[in-house]
Amino acid sequence: RDRARVRVVIAGVLGFAVASAISSVMPTYALYAVTLVFTGFTVVTILSTANGYVQATTDAHLRGRVLAIYVAILLGGTPVGAPIVGWVADELGPRAAIQLGTLASLIAAAIAITWLVWSGRVHRGGRLRLRLDETRPLSVITQPIAKASASN
Repeated sequence: RDRARVRVVIAGVLGFAVASAISSVMPTYALYAVTLVFTGFTVVTILSTANGYVQATTDAHLRGRVLAIYVAILLGGTPVGAPIVGWVADELGPRAAIQLGTLASLIAAAIAITWLVWSGRVHRGGRLRLRLDETRPLSVITQPIAKASASN
């Protein structure tokens, strides 16, 4: 594709939910390992597409700030989520911990789909197909940071 798309991110999140749900019920290690290939594919798809989308849709003068926030949220979620997942794994077992990830991705996909519908970007195309509008830039009110003049 020539650019990153939100629908690819959402499809990746839904694919992750399916792959992780299937992996959580695999009876043998070999079958579990096979499902991890699909789980890994969806994770790489989500991360690379989301990163490309954020960079491509951000104004050049704000890109550094936006990417700093994006990375802080992406990496900052681990210290919050890891103890929760660890506690679930201790109390309910590793399968439940994987299923918690499935639930989290389904919630994230539901939020994203709801946002797309409420923002008016999803329209009905021909037949039963849904069409997603192109990305519209958000209006951001910013002013360039004035350099402090050296008035000593």
